Amino acid sequence: MKFQKLLIMVALWLAVIQPFFAERPADWHESTKIKSILTLQGEKAELPRGLVHCVAYTESRFIPTARSKLVDTYRSCGIMQLYRKYIVSMVETYSSNPDVFDWTNPSDNAEVGCEYLSYLIHKFGGSVWLGLCAYNMGESDLSHIKSLDDIPQNCKDYADGILTMLDQWDESW
Repeated sequence: MKFQKLLIMVALWLAVIQPFFAERPADWHESTKIKSILTLQGEKAELPRGLVHCVAYTESRFIPTARSKLVDTYRSCGIMQLYRKYIVSMVETYSSNPDVFDWTNPSDNAEVGCEYLSYLIHKFGGSVWLGLCAYNMGESDLSHIKSLDDIPQNCKDYADGILTMLDQWDESW
């Protein structure tokens, strides 16, 4: 009985309490620095002003060490939630300094994420909405879809949510 209670307490810690502490920025003022990094990287990637802020906020709440957990493994990492399965090829393609890439470094993560998002928008005919859908569901998955109706609702909601946020975005964020 005591062992079961211990297991429940450990499970509660791992599921609820530990992530609350683990994903907080070390410095609460860091968000201002992160926002300036996002602005710089967004401009370099020629993305619409504010779009990168909205994506990063949606993906990670500006937390550089954020990780998206799926089952037992961490699937996406960092401020732009780069997909771990493809991170090596993404870094080689989009990073200005792939030899020292650190996914927890906001500048490194934002650079790769912004360049990748810019690539997706261009690939899908300049459509920011389709670029966001591809960023969310994966480039190859979206490429195989024959109709907008076939895009999963959660991806449509993701893109719509970011564009709604972008409409309300201003420099004071």
